[in-house]
Amino acid sequence: MKKFIFYFCLCWGVITIVGCNKDDDFDSSDNYTDVTAIDESQNQSYVLLQEVPSDCQEEANEINASLLAKIKVATRSVDGEDSYPDYYGGSFIEKDGFLTISIKGDSVSGVNRIKSLVNSSLLKFKRCVYSLQELKNIKSHLYSKYAEMSTSLKSNLTAIGISQKNNAVVVYLADCSQSRIKEFKNFYDNPAVVFTNMGKINTDNPCLSTQLVNTRSYTTLATISKFPIGAGDTCLISMSGDKPIYGTFAFRAQETSGQKRCGLVTAGHVVSVGQYCYDKDFNPFGICSSRIVSTGNAEASFIPCGYLDEFNINNYIGGSSSSVLSTTTNKPGEGTYVNKYGATTKRTGGYIQDIDCTVLSEDETATFSDMTLVKCTADGGDSGGIVYTYISKYNTRLTVGVVYGHPEKMGKNYLIYSKADNVLKALNLKRY
Repeated sequence: MKKFIFYFCLCWGVITIVGCNKDDDFDSSDNYTDVTAIDESQNQSYVLLQEVPSDCQEEANEINASLLAKIKVATRSVDGEDSYPDYYGGSFIEKDGFLTISIKGDSVSGVNRIKSLVNSSLLKFKRCVYSLQELKNIKSHLYSKYAEMSTSLKSNLTAIGISQKNNAVVVYLADCSQSRIKEFKNFYDNPAVVFTNMGKINTDNPCLSTQLVNTRSYTTLATISKFPIGAGDTCLISMSGDKPIYGTFAFRAQETSGQKRCGLVTAGHVVSVGQYCYDKDFNPFGICSSRIVSTGNAEASFIPCGYLDEFNINNYIGGSSSSVLSTTTNKPGEGTYVNKYGATTKRTGGYIQDIDCTVLSEDETATFSDMTLVKCTADGGDSGGIVYTYISKYNTRLTVGVVYGHPEKMGKNYLIYSKADNVLKALNLKRY
């Protein structure tokens, strides 16, 4: 495994935003009209020996969250879904900690409106062609046409998302050649739509090359009191000959109603309801009680622990007591750096590319909305792994998401995750 030493950004001061009637309010590279592919400037993934902090982007994320909350309050919600004002084109968290906000239409009015809600020297503005609401409407309309697509189009379509940085609806194609793009445009053509290459999402669970102990370790119990298990640990399902089939546990959680049992969360395709889960040494942990694998905004399973007297369910990431996962959840914005820990590739990380991705399952039988795409190394067996942000100055690791899968035939350099808040709500759980 190649080792990278990655030095994250340092913020040296801020840019003062001048009067909103001047072009100095806007980034000079504010041209969206000729975008033909998703921006690759932050398409770097890292295999790491240690986690990477996102301290530099923390304040921008806080400002962005505050802005979105105020915009949503000020804007009428349609059918229970958030809607956005016509001047707001989206936002992007820059590597250097600035928050870039796209403005459509009257720049003076748009900037003034944003500054009336949040004002910071970290704000940068960029002109755009489409409002975020327009992009969401186009994305929704495009997806509504899915049933009308030919078999050829369906088999080549991986996902539909939105690039707020590029102010565009992104169509992810397994084959993104000019001929396949033309085929898609013959069915649906819109100047707001751009295309990029991403293989079908692989959610298969692999087999390890090493044989695990297929016995209950009572002798070990006498030595360590309880088996430790937590975020990023192996979720063993069964044996295929002498090789284990597995996924990854994301985080511990508790039911909010009923028996209020404690247990662990993993990806929905890793384990079925009624199926046993084990730790890496084949010690029975529990039986899956709830699962989401059909259309929704999360793909996850919950396994309540059936042996609480034998397991110590903790918040240690990868078993490290110096890397403790916070029970606080977080929804970082596009452009934010996140860490991932999975049973196969262990700790990797990269930048968020898309926070509003509708993903088609590999067999085209299910779709998952509001998923997040990250440029981040992952492989089979990482499914169910934990995605988190690390704020080193507070020694805090915020719970961000649960790994769904990685695109096949893409060098395993992307992953899709379900947002943690969506998982908890869908499964009626809470972090603890």
